[in-house]
Amino acid sequence: MDDRKRYSGTWYNQHGSSMELSVSEAGEVSGKFRSGVGLSHRDESFEMTGFSAGDVIAFIADFSKYETLSTWTGHFVTDAGAPEIQANWHMAVATPPRHGRDLWKGTWTGADVFRREPMRKPGHPGRVPSHPVAWQEAFELLTSLSDPTNDEE
Repeated sequence: MDDRKRYSGTWYNQHGSSMELSVSEAGEVSGKFRSGVGLSHRDESFEMTGFSAGDVIAFIADFSKYETLSTWTGHFVTDAGAPEIQANWHMAVATPPRHGRDLWKGTWTGADVFRREPMRKPGHPGRVPSHPVAWQEAFELLTSLSDPTNDEE
């Protein structure tokens, strides 16, 4: 099966996010991403771009409105007869110029599984964080990084 048919269409991850992918003959990926987590609204969509080659895919979602960018790199697999994209992600969060030795805290990482059908069970809580940093910790970190009195260089 060629990459266009394999990847094109709607995909959903375990956190309620969805993406509409389109793949060109050359393997160029484009689309829209709707996040099930974070600060964005459920009906808000974000531009995506990337590449696919055989069973591998990489794409980026432009969350620059919220001063972040997220990338996913992964594999197309078949699990129990159903197609999946299993991908690791990195999200870079904007940090102020006086980040000092804490710059590493501005890059978060995790993993997602995308399937053709929504994975939420009825009654499942919405907007579950998909990164290992708890939301309160993330808020405190971002607040401290943007505090002009926190000059740890």
